[in-house]
Amino acid sequence: MAAGGESPAAESVDHVIDGVSQKYLNFTKQGSGFIVTPSMGGTIVSGLKLWTANDSVGRDPASYRFEGSTTGATGPFTKISEGALNLPAGRNGTGNTPLTGSTNQAVYFTNSIPYTSYRVTFPTIKDPTANSMQIAEVELLGQAPQ
Repeated sequence: MAAGGESPAAESVDHVIDGVSQKYLNFTKQGSGFIVTPSMGGTIVSGLKLWTANDSVGRDPASYRFEGSTTGATGPFTKISEGALNLPAGRNGTGNTPLTGSTNQAVYFTNSIPYTSYRVTFPTIKDPTANSMQIAEVELLGQAPQ
């Protein structure tokens, strides 16, 4: 589910968690993002891996905010982590190209709470004059509670 904004049909929010380099693009730019509800129920996420999209470096997120909800996709949400990003200049391919190499950045944080839904927001992008925000993939890193 998009957390705001408008995307072209071929670059919609569902591409942000599909495991390949097809990108998610959002014309909201700063403040765009998405909400995801893992199918396994409550999960403990302690990191994110963000993969660059296929074109303009200026559209890359420059910061992130990561929040969790124990009541579902409509919240309320609790901040888990936030901070600056420094995604590499290298680009991933388009379409169903596998995600490989170092065209990503991982961020890790402390979290011991199993949330049922997560919201990722990108408060800023590298070039505030760019026409959109883009990201090829965001992986939630962690585990299901034991």
